[in-house]
Amino acid sequence: ASPWISRHIGLHPVVLDELLQPLADTSRFEREPLQAELRHRLSQIETGDEEMAMNVLREFHHGVVLRVAAADVRGDIDAHGVERALTLLAEVLLEQVLSDARERVEKRQGKAPGTAGVVAYGKFAAGELGYHSDLDIVVVFETDNTVANTEAEYFFSRVGQRLIHLLTTRTHAGSLYELDMRLRPSGRSGTLVSSVESFRDYQLNHAWTWEHQALVRARMVAGGKGLTDHFEAVRREVLCQPREAEKLRGDIRDMRQRMLTANCQSDETQYDIKLDRGGIVDIEFLLQYMVLLHANGHPMLCEPRNTLELIERLVGEGILTGEQGAVLGRAYRGYLRQSLDLKLLDRPVLIPRSELTGERESVAGLWEKTFG
Repeated sequence: ASPWISRHIGLHPVVLDELLQPLADTSRFEREPLQAELRHRLSQIETGDEEMAMNVLREFHHGVVLRVAAADVRGDIDAHGVERALTLLAEVLLEQVLSDARERVEKRQGKAPGTAGVVAYGKFAAGELGYHSDLDIVVVFETDNTVANTEAEYFFSRVGQRLIHLLTTRTHAGSLYELDMRLRPSGRSGTLVSSVESFRDYQLNHAWTWEHQALVRARMVAGGKGLTDHFEAVRREVLCQPREAEKLRGDIRDMRQRMLTANCQSDETQYDIKLDRGGIVDIEFLLQYMVLLHANGHPMLCEPRNTLELIERLVGEGILTGEQGAVLGRAYRGYLRQSLDLKLLDRPVLIPRSELTGERESVAGLWEKTFG
């Protein structure tokens, strides 16, 4: 049913053990069962055996992904259920890895001078991870005000380095995730971690429009409640800044054109679901434009991160009509199902140009009406 599943098992033979368990129990894809299973697996290894712990994390990841894919192929969960399960898996693993990284640094440098957290962007933040999605993340921290900021930055930089090592190092069980950390303040040239206050200063005074677009879906996925609340307050402050409509339209239109020119894989017969006109990115950019333009007067737009939930909120706030919301929702669902099916078949996310023509034309029409 899925060449991708076959290849996944071939790359990670340990997941064959998963096939001895009932695959129809989708209740195991909830947060608490995932956390309990991971804790149980980690409790079976000797304390301090980091290599074994890394292998256990990877085997757990590969096994759950197989279960999700099997449930998808069997029709036990829908496309939204696939995305939700894969996102919860990533959150549970990231929470564990962040805790492990902090403990390791504390053993060498003493008690942490504050709290660190991980901010997710993109599909991870929106709860829309696919089968082999990268994780777009940024590490932030806040201090307890008893230490210098430079000292805290050094400590949490070590935590960030450790977190990256635990997530990306390839062992005999493979790796966990590929990371994309380009959205940290100042991009590749910026520091690995930043305080929430430095993050705020950058977003308010130095960030580009595309970075504010990314902030529309940003979400803290690992970190304490106090840090999460602080980040949410900063995010809301940035998103609710008043903006000039024409400049915002121009910035977003220019970024969209650059993506289309540089990365779109469409040709005369094949259509790139994600990047071509009328596709997923057009939907995402339309929603981000509407949030950035209207959040000042409609702060409730700051709450949803998921694409379909954001469409509903925009309709509820009167910014999209019911008909426009239905068009965008129908198109997004169609693209999502096609994308997951193509990944299970181990094929690029391209479809014949004769398919989903109504959805593409409707989204492209709304884009032209909005951006010209």
